[in-house]
Amino acid sequence: RRAMGSGEAKKFRALFGSAGRHGESFWAEESNNVGLKLLKGMGWETGQGLGKHNEGSTSHIKQTRKQDNRGIGATAATRDEAFKASQDLFNGVLARLNGKAGA
Repeated sequence: RRAMGSGEAKKFRALFGSAGRHGESFWAEESNNVGLKLLKGMGWETGQGLGKHNEGSTSHIKQTRKQDNRGIGATAATRDEAFKASQDLFNGVLARLNGKAGA
């Protein structure tokens, strides 16, 4: 089975949404899932929240689309500092290649 390209992934999301499977059809398809069997063995039923008093969230976790390629916790200053450090490193290598080791 080959991996989906970005174009194929976009078509999939357009047809099925970002998750693809949800609601009652999800639970029907996952009826043989080991985790689901364990939960049901402890008294949990579809539609209940988790926790001692079933107080857990019963809706899906909301996702947000990340608009840049920075890592978690990164700030603009972090990105600028990393760029300056890599630029200094490159300039040092270039100076050594040009025979200006002390520069």
